[in-house]
Amino acid sequence: FSAVPGADSNELRLPGMRPESNGFYRARVTNRCGAVWTPVIILTAGVWLRLEPASSTNEVCSAWQMRVGATGKGPLAYQWRRNGEALTNSARVTGVNAGTLSFAGLRYLDDAAYDCLVRDACHTVTTRVATITVNPNPPFVLADTNGPPARERHGLVYDSRRGVSLLFGGLGTGATVADIYRNDSWEYDGTNWTRRTTTHAPSPRADFGLAFDRHRGVAVLFGGLTNSGFSGAFPNGETWEYDGTNWTQRFPAQAPAPRARHALFYDPVRRVTTLYGGDTQLPNPRAGDIWTWDGTNWTERVITGARPQFGSAGSPPHPQMVWDDRRGYAVLPPTSLNQGGGNDYATWTWDGTQWTRRPYAFAGFGISPAEAGSGLGLVYDAFRGEVIYWGGAGNDQMRLWRWNGETWRRDDIGGFVGYHLYAAAAYDERRHSLVQFGGNYSGSDPAARGLARRTFERVLADEPILLRQPVVFDDPATNQIFVRLVAAGAPPLTYEWQRDGVKLNESFPYSGTTNDTLVVDRALSSDRGHYRCVVRGRCGSATSEAITLQGTPAAAKLALLIASSPVNGQPGVILSWSSPGALLEQAPVPNGPWTPVAGATSPHPAPVTGTALFFRLRGP
Repeated sequence: FSAVPGADSNELRLPGMRPESNGFYRARVTNRCGAVWTPVIILTAGVWLRLEPASSTNEVCSAWQMRVGATGKGPLAYQWRRNGEALTNSARVTGVNAGTLSFAGLRYLDDAAYDCLVRDACHTVTTRVATITVNPNPPFVLADTNGPPARERHGLVYDSRRGVSLLFGGLGTGATVADIYRNDSWEYDGTNWTRRTTTHAPSPRADFGLAFDRHRGVAVLFGGLTNSGFSGAFPNGETWEYDGTNWTQRFPAQAPAPRARHALFYDPVRRVTTLYGGDTQLPNPRAGDIWTWDGTNWTERVITGARPQFGSAGSPPHPQMVWDDRRGYAVLPPTSLNQGGGNDYATWTWDGTQWTRRPYAFAGFGISPAEAGSGLGLVYDAFRGEVIYWGGAGNDQMRLWRWNGETWRRDDIGGFVGYHLYAAAAYDERRHSLVQFGGNYSGSDPAARGLARRTFERVLADEPILLRQPVVFDDPATNQIFVRLVAAGAPPLTYEWQRDGVKLNESFPYSGTTNDTLVVDRALSSDRGHYRCVVRGRCGSATSEAITLQGTPAAAKLALLIASSPVNGQPGVILSWSSPGALLEQAPVPNGPWTPVAGATSPHPAPVTGTALFFRLRGP
């Protein structure tokens, strides 16, 4: 109980009583001899929330319920909301118009903020917001190690018209400036990277801005660092557009000052591409100016009121922004020096007209986002309606942060992904997949350090899905066949390889029968058959396409004959073969390591006493 201000007489008056005054009441009467409490009474006006939703953390695909308990005048009506949007009943989610909201099986889509509108004959009240956290989080999957050449400081944007991600430019490796600075264009459809040859293209460059104009169906590129090889790298002020076939340079009457490391994003409300900040050669090299591009002209926006201030420079180094479709503004994550001092951190949003500062209390590293850092990944997840950032040169290489309009929520990720600095990322709306390519890996694995050509994906898939169907790799050095697939889904995933519909056992000539890569020793067995893999997860299973292994002609001609015969007066066998050029190898176990038998020719005597050995033939 708490004291009611001003209620110090034998009569309690509550003029214009509203639902916020609902509750239990009692009075304390005192005199010189003591005090006594009156019985408790209940006073209500409209809806009284007796039980409000509670936040929870749950496993993906588990059943769950959220409840609200209320009383009021007359029948009560309920409307549950997810991230501020009204829910509707489905086969999996029921009770959206009742006091209990039920999930037959939680999905990644359900990882969100919930509240409930409760209405009676007098008023409508809103419950507090409660969150459902769905674990384990979907991991990043290494989908490809080929694709475009390795690079950093390039651009990647999703083309929603054609359903592909467009990659351009960046810094690669080479002996000359012409080798390092790139201007090649690539497209990724979720399975393959394809090089696009265009009649025209921007000059080689890095640290440019790249965005996709959904209204006009073109990618917009501005600025970047170009290098002639003679005078060094300088900011560029060109405007280019890509329509899926060719690059076209635009020549507006006015344009932003040449710059690099700026933010470029599309505003679907005003149908303009917006530029913010970056490094220029102006007197104030980071003026923090904002420009919009409508396909014909650049227009500088006049900024009034509060705005991000980052010391004397004005805007942060290498700012990155993305448009939040659900909330109708662009988000600038916490960046270097983006705070008012001490623990006063803030996220800034731009609604097309003005900036809004959204402060939050810094609760410690790993609990609150500290500083996003340069070279981070930043996308809008259209599936869950969240802005996401991760990685970069700040302090959060092993965390991913999700903006829900009020605060940042944390997911842990592997450092192998987050330490790819200055990679590029896009969100594939068609496949609900976050795609990251390239970057400069600076993590703990020395063999992987440097510029990378790795493609990572984080797919919000509950049931297992196959990102890559089985692919065969032939390794002549080991005389083995590798069959690999790439799957995503709620972890952990298990794998079961089958041959002609029969589960394979982890025994020679097969290994990796419960992994994503099956290894087949083709020299000592007939590989012929139809191979497939069943991938199982928490929420279901997926079966790959069957791939046919025919064996190799060279291996098919090899025949190792064995006949019993004394060897040096002791029991032994004679190994013989007729294939010219064949090499006899031996190993202590069937899976190797295999080494050539020095000087072995057919017939070859092999004693059966002493250490056990396995033999095989390798074709020429």
